[in-house]
Amino acid sequence: MENSGCAAFSPSPVAHTCNQSGERAASEVEDVVQEDGLNCLINNAGINVVANLDAVTADKMLENFHTNSVAPLMLTKAMLPLLNRAAAKGTSTGIHRAAVINMSSLLGSEELNWGEQSNSFKWYPYRASKSALNIITRCLAVDLEEHGILCMALHPGWAPLITEESIASVLNVIGGLSERDHGSFLHYNGEELPW
Repeated sequence: MENSGCAAFSPSPVAHTCNQSGERAASEVEDVVQEDGLNCLINNAGINVVANLDAVTADKMLENFHTNSVAPLMLTKAMLPLLNRAAAKGTSTGIHRAAVINMSSLLGSEELNWGEQSNSFKWYPYRASKSALNIITRCLAVDLEEHGILCMALHPGWAPLITEESIASVLNVIGGLSERDHGSFLHYNGEELPW
């Protein structure tokens, strides 16, 4: 589901817009899935406001946070009744039951933000927002575990990876998700990434 309507600069209108957008999306999805519920929510929101230390501003930080961190959380919250409906029909945690997949980035890894990679990508807003999405993913994993809803973060890859290769790899990983992947952060090829 696209939730780009949640990106804005002012916190109060954004919260209202995110809630309305999420509720509207949940209603539209419910019309399709009905009593079966929602088996898989992929939060694929993402913008990159490029700003190094000299260029970064509060507005640039908030713009990235609204889209990359807040919107996926609010959309997940809006979809919870549908995810719970699907999860109630299964017995083991996995993609076949109910799952939330947050598209993150290895640039959100705190452990990897050192050395050559940190020197190449001095994108304060983007990196911080993806790091925030990672902790949101872990928090959701804790809260959704008792409901049998798998939750994890996934890095889809980037250039020079071609789009078709990324999509095929991501779909392969998503198709194989099971209980062991709950609360994980995976690369597009299925390898674990450090938080």
